[in-house]
Amino acid sequence: MLVLTYHRVIPRDPGVAGQRPPNTLFTDEFEEQMAFVAKRYNVLAGDKLRAVIEGTESISRYSLAITFDDGYENNFSHALPILQRHGLHAVFFLTTSLIGNKDQSLWFDRLDRLLSIVPSAELSEWLRRHDSPLSASREEEIRPYFKNLPSARQSEILDGMEQQFRHAGVSKRDETVYGLMSWDQVRLMASAGMTIGSHTASHQILAAVSPTEVQAELLSSRRRVEEETGRTCWCFAYPNGARRDFRASDELAVRETGYLCAFTQISGSIDSSTPRYSLPRIAIPDTGDIRIFRSYLSGIQRAVRSILSGT
Repeated sequence: MLVLTYHRVIPRDPGVAGQRPPNTLFTDEFEEQMAFVAKRYNVLAGDKLRAVIEGTESISRYSLAITFDDGYENNFSHALPILQRHGLHAVFFLTTSLIGNKDQSLWFDRLDRLLSIVPSAELSEWLRRHDSPLSASREEEIRPYFKNLPSARQSEILDGMEQQFRHAGVSKRDETVYGLMSWDQVRLMASAGMTIGSHTASHQILAAVSPTEVQAELLSSRRRVEEETGRTCWCFAYPNGARRDFRASDELAVRETGYLCAFTQISGSIDSSTPRYSLPRIAIPDTGDIRIFRSYLSGIQRAVRSILSGT
């Protein structure tokens, strides 16, 4: 079984031709991909996916599930109608503390907007002046630094940087790309047969914080989903999702806080022996080339990476 990961789906903007935000597909690209999987794969709705993970149903040939991370409003406005046109269902993993807060953004989106208007060297120098251990001025050092911070510290630093550097106001384009869903929209998605899962409360990378903070993130997010939707929140996706982003103790915490399973961003497929709290997914690249999309589903891309890395 394959599980695909998406983040954002937005319309093309002729005013910014050629500019693609990160982790984003345009609606025509997503439409083509969904038409392909609807024709070629057995796309599982949430109840079927849950049964497969529980082991009460076997994995049928060409099984595939679709997931979205973070909770962007464009998932509701643009991805959902495309899914419905093709008779497909998906799982949406929400960063629950930000859902319904129109004036807030995910930390990496705030950082991306800063990097779009301020040279990375200037941001790095500001960080060094405010007790950051950064020694270089490249974006490649700035982003990992933020990933390893507790969410409260991320917000504190970004507040200061925005006050120092950012121009006032958020463009309509920013809202389309970075805006998050309301709980009313989440409930409409659940009523339409979509599955709602947890992505923590604040998009906290679990390996960066204490076990107490991990448990708080997991519990508060799960309870919020259940309170708002009236449905069981049975699945979880690790923020960022690389192997270094969660520990064995975090996998145990996910299980102990009532989740049936947890999805990573480690590339691979799922069979009946795959550990339930470190399930792999396929991150779909930001491209409109359907041939590249098909190569990710076929496993060619994974095979090439494995050969090049010598693993």
